[in-house]
Amino acid sequence: HPTHRMRALFLLAALCALPLITHAVTIKDFSMPSMEAGSLQGNYTAYYFNQQLDHTVNGSATWQQKYFLDVSAYKPGGPIFFFLGGEAPLEFFTYELPQIGETVNLAHEFGGAFVGLEHRFYGNMPVKGGMLTVDNLKYLSVEQALADAAAFREFIAKKLASDVVVVTGVSYSGALAAYARLKYPSLYVAAYASSGVVEAILDFVEYGQQSAADVTSDCRLRIYDGIQTIDDIMGIPDSGTRLQELFNPCGNVTVENPVPFLYTLGGDLIGPAQEAQESETVCPFFQDGDNLVNMVNFFHNGTPYAECVPIFEVASLQDTNPANNAVGGRQWFWQKCTQWGFFKDAAPIGASFEPQWINLTMHYDLCEEIFGEAMQPDVDAFNAKYEGKNTTVTKVVFINGGEDPWHHCSILESNSAQDIVAFVTPGVGHGRETLPPSPNDPPAVIKARQVIHDAIASWL
Repeated sequence: HPTHRMRALFLLAALCALPLITHAVTIKDFSMPSMEAGSLQGNYTAYYFNQQLDHTVNGSATWQQKYFLDVSAYKPGGPIFFFLGGEAPLEFFTYELPQIGETVNLAHEFGGAFVGLEHRFYGNMPVKGGMLTVDNLKYLSVEQALADAAAFREFIAKKLASDVVVVTGVSYSGALAAYARLKYPSLYVAAYASSGVVEAILDFVEYGQQSAADVTSDCRLRIYDGIQTIDDIMGIPDSGTRLQELFNPCGNVTVENPVPFLYTLGGDLIGPAQEAQESETVCPFFQDGDNLVNMVNFFHNGTPYAECVPIFEVASLQDTNPANNAVGGRQWFWQKCTQWGFFKDAAPIGASFEPQWINLTMHYDLCEEIFGEAMQPDVDAFNAKYEGKNTTVTKVVFINGGEDPWHHCSILESNSAQDIVAFVTPGVGHGRETLPPSPNDPPAVIKARQVIHDAIASWL
């Protein structure tokens, strides 16, 4: 599918030291929607804020944190719409994938200012030398990111002479927006969380299950049959040789460990679900015939791998040079391995579009291999701290895509007692309404933007 191909090629080029070596959908959980977006309003100028490296230590070293500011629609004293950058440079959310779009629109609708803050470690490096070593990555956490936002909020509110700040974000940063309102309620009058993944999930089997649920029963059974056949191949002594013969990988699938290759296969099968494109992208290759042959055909003709199918290379994530992790592959894996989990594992029972060899033990081993030390995220403690789906936060609007597997980590029901407004867009994927309006927007996306506008208007 052309848009799937374009998305994967973009992320592969940005994420990998060598093109077509590491699989983008697997590395970066929150991939690029393929829908066309409209044009952004406003003018964006980059500025820099003197930010603390460690908010737990007085007199910490400082670094220059990038932010974008647009005051083209600002009326003095008007609201500030504060977009939190996520797991990519701020330019990514502005130009490559303009998910700042809805926040910008809100600023223009309400006579407000737009400001976007780049997340630490995903653009300008906050540490001397800028390398992504384990010692440096210890400053990459939700706690430090929220403290960054709080410090910057005080600065920008004073600069613009307005104490009315609405914090926004999408996906990971959507969760940050909700957490910011929860932990710093005096700083933000409200929050807008698009596909906000507020619930950390260790063994994220729901992703593969949702991918299966999003397609017709015939397509589901055919893909599942193909995956089961691959699982059966994994049980034979020369499994690596057999997979090599079938898929023509870019390199050798070893007999000792063919799992890195399966990591690529699983990522491609479930990746389109995030965009509500599983039926359009994968199912056309599973209409009839032998389902193992169909699986091979999909990987050679339905993905960007024209010459060969790549093998997941841990070396690219072990690379501490940020220039080789431009969209944040190593950084995001650090956050998964230390706080979030979100390991897309196969379900033990029932249809799932993940091979059974993709499991929690494999992910624990992967974390240790990448970072050189054993680590397992304590998601129970994390959810206790940030409250997950049991949040007591107030005045937040949550928007989620009905076919997006990540909605399993978010708030799906409104709660009038807490002033929580939730809206699920049926048939829509991840963060769709954040993009600038387009003539191709489905009615559900248009409705979602109206829900956001009405909620924010009632809180200002």
